Amino acid sequence: MSTDNDIRRLRSGSEQETAAFGKRLAERIIAAGSATVAGETPSTGWLILLTGTLGSGKTRFVQGFVEALCVQQEVISPTFVLMVPYKGRGIQVNHLDLYRVDSADEVADLALDELLDERQILLIEWGEKFQDYLPPADLAIEFSVLGEQLRELEFRGGSAKGRSVLPL
Repeated sequence: MSTDNDIRRLRSGSEQETAAFGKRLAERIIAAGSATVAGETPSTGWLILLTGTLGSGKTRFVQGFVEALCVQQEVISPTFVLMVPYKGRGIQVNHLDLYRVDSADEVADLALDELLDERQILLIEWGEKFQDYLPPADLAIEFSVLGEQLRELEFRGGSAKGRSVLPL
């Protein structure tokens, strides 16, 4: 059962603001470091699901998130390559897009649980398609289009450490 402490809603009026929310989340995760939160071991990585329609701001959010890691590499949508890795500040971020994945077997072949060690973060677009086949998410972020530039981002903490970075 979700409580108000598990959910945070933010409105973005521009692509730059959406990216800034991504950057702020990354900074909070980095600041949280490897501290143990409510009995969870610090040896697990982060799984963050990004849901929403095409063009709702998911990739722009990831661009801001990766920018917080001081990565100089251009952030692109992984729609056609499935996964793009980024590394910065000693943290590996794997940006995945399951939009073109058709079966649970394909998801299983990705061995995502192996990518969840203490210094890795998985950002998965379209993860809701296969949520039953993924490890439990620490955060789920739903992107809603409210207008030409206006977006609402709803952050749901799915674990104690996910809830610990809310509110942004």
